[in-house]
Formats: sequence, structure tokens, C-alpha cells
Amino acid sequence: MTCIDNILEYYGNKEQVDSFKAKIWISNILIRLMSELEARIMNYLEARNCIILLLNLFFDFEGPDNYTKRGKSSQDLTENEKAQLFDLLKLELNRDLNN
Repeated sequence: MTCIDNILEYYGNKEQVDSFKAKIWISNILIRLMSELEARIMNYLEARNCIILLLNLFFDFEGPDNYTKRGKSSQDLTENEKAQLFDLLKLELNRDLNN
């Protein structure tokens, strides 16, 4: 059973999700993820996806990220700001493709 399967199975039992037992379970999952990642039993992408799933299912965040309701919408950007944004995105994508 994969880490994602374990998380989804545990989340399916709604009575446990908001309990103190769930906090201990989440801590144990995180410790196991870190240990398996360090021992190279689990790959980085799988560990990352498990952590993202844990965060989204078990933690209540006000917004999806730190930038919610911050900054400008794309329609409000000037042409110069759009060009700068495009250049930054292109640099990031090229950096990720090269790594």
C-alpha cells in the first residue's frame, strides 16, 4: 500500500480526522516520509505528493497559498509588468527543465 493510499484510507474514517490520535498519526507519517526519503526508499516526488495531500486534507488553511488576495490580477498588470512576469516565468521553467 502506498503512502497516498494510507492517507486516503485514514481520511475516510471521519471520526478520527479531527482527533488527537490523528495528530499523532500525521506526525508518524511525516517522520516515516522523512526517514524513507533519507534512506532513498521513497523518491522525492512521491514524498512531496504525500506531504501535499496531508496538508490539504488534514490542515485548515484560510487560502490556498500565501499569495491569495495579494498582488494584482493579470488584467490589472501594465504591459511592462506582464513582460517582466513572462520573463521570470520563462527563466523558472528553463531552470526546472535543465535540472
